[in-house]
Amino acid sequence: MTPYVACLKARKSDIAAYSLLTHRARNVLVPLFDIPMCPADCALVDHIQMSVQALRGLDRHRFFFDPYGIHPGQRLANGQLAEIATFGMVEAVTRQFIPTYGIERSEVTWQHLPALIALLNSGFAFRVLSRDIEQPEDTWEQILFRSGQLRLDMREIDVLIDLREISGMDVDRLTDLVTDFLSQVPRNLRSIALLATSAKKDATEVALDEVGRFPRLELELWARLQYELGSHVNIAFGDYAISHPDVMIAGPNKNANAKIRYTAGRHLYYFRGHGLHTPKSDFAQYHSLARKVVASEHYYGPDFSWGDATIFSKCGTASTPGNLGTWVKIDSNHHMTVVAEQLQEISLPLVNSTSLYVVEKILNSLD
Repeated sequence: MTPYVACLKARKSDIAAYSLLTHRARNVLVPLFDIPMCPADCALVDHIQMSVQALRGLDRHRFFFDPYGIHPGQRLANGQLAEIATFGMVEAVTRQFIPTYGIERSEVTWQHLPALIALLNSGFAFRVLSRDIEQPEDTWEQILFRSGQLRLDMREIDVLIDLREISGMDVDRLTDLVTDFLSQVPRNLRSIALLATSAKKDATEVALDEVGRFPRLELELWARLQYELGSHVNIAFGDYAISHPDVMIAGPNKNANAKIRYTAGRHLYYFRGHGLHTPKSDFAQYHSLARKVVASEHYYGPDFSWGDATIFSKCGTASTPGNLGTWVKIDSNHHMTVVAEQLQEISLPLVNSTSLYVVEKILNSLD
C-alpha cells in the first residue's frame, strides 16, 4: 500500500482534522506539519509556542516536522537560532517526529542539526524544492554529503519532493522533471514522497455564491509517475490537503468570504459564499453552503468521515455555523479521508498499468 503524506500546518484546526480521521485513514497517512509563517503582530517566540502546544496531542503519532515558516537563520530575542529552538521545543512534547529540513536553507542551522538528530534517533527527511530537482546530480550529491554530516545511512533518510502549487502547469513536463531526478536515486533510501497541490490561495476565481471546480493535477502527476516508475521506485503521494502552501495565520480579515472546499474524485470543488464581515456579519451563510454540498452529486454521505457528518449537521440552523478555522478542520478531514481511500483503491493498478490510456481510465474511475 502506498502511504500518503499530507502537509498540514501546526495549528489546532489542521491537527484536529488529522486526529479525527478513522483508524483506517490514519494507517495510510504520515502527516508533515509545518510551522506557519509568523503574523506581523505576533512575537516569533509566542507564535512558535502556540504551534508546538498544538502538536502536544500527537505524542503517539509518527509525523514529519519542518520549521518551514521561520526565516532561515532567524534568531529569538535571547539569541537562540529559532529553527533549532523550535526543534527542541517539539522534542520536549514528543519524540515521535522525523525532523525535516531543506538542503541549503541555513548553513548555521545545519551546523546544529547533527546533535539533534543523534538525540531523536528517528532519522531525517530532506525537503527538496523544484529548483533542487532541476539539478539532480548536484542535489543527490548534497543529500549524500548532508547525510554523512548527520551520521545517517540511506535507510534512515526520507526525501520529500515539494513542488508546492502546480495548478495550470504542464503535467508532462513535471513528470519528466521528477523522473529525471529519481533516475539517480540512491539505493536503500527509506522513503520518497511527492508533495504538490492545486488548491487555491483564495476563492477569487469563483463567482460569489457559485461553485468552482479545479482538477487535482497532483493526483494526475503522481499517477503518471506510478506508471513511469512501476515497481522500481516506490513514491508516496503527498498534497497540502485543501490549503495553499503559503497560507498564513492572521487575525480577522474584513474581506474574507465564506467557502467550503470539498474533494470528490479527481477534483476540488469550491462552494463559495460571500462576505463574512461586510456589508454585515454573515456567518449563518455556512448553513446554506452546507446544504449545497449535501444536495450536490459529489457528497459522500454523513457516514464517510467526521467531516462529512459535520457538514450534514451544519445544514440545520440549530447548530453553530462555525468560522474559517472550523471549516478548515471539516474540509481537511473529508479531503484526507478521500485521499486515503483513493490510494488504497488505485495504487496497485497504477503500478501495473501498461499504458497512459490505462492510467487515465483508472483516474476516471474515481469520478
